[in-house]
Amino acid sequence: MTFGTDTLRSIDFALSGNVVISRGITQQVSISGPEDVVLDINTIVSDGHWQIGTRHCFRKYDPVTIRLQSVDRWRATLTGAGDQRFRSVDQA
Repeated sequence: MTFGTDTLRSIDFALSGNVVISRGITQQVSISGPEDVVLDINTIVSDGHWQIGTRHCFRKYDPVTIRLQSVDRWRATLTGAGDQRFRSVDQA
């Protein structure tokens, strides 16, 4: 699933998976993973903020990957017990 948004400025990520953030000339979001989970992910951005999670509870599923391409820097909050790795991150 791919969608574009010109209002995304921050995210909260609460899924089993990976978030890849990169800079680009446009802002774009793509989501890959198990189809039933991907189709259930909330894609509503409210006041520039995207609360990334599923509408329903899934007990077990393969991780999803969310790729965010952005023109500007913005805030991300990652929660959970998994690994959090950062590469080439600008320090504010």
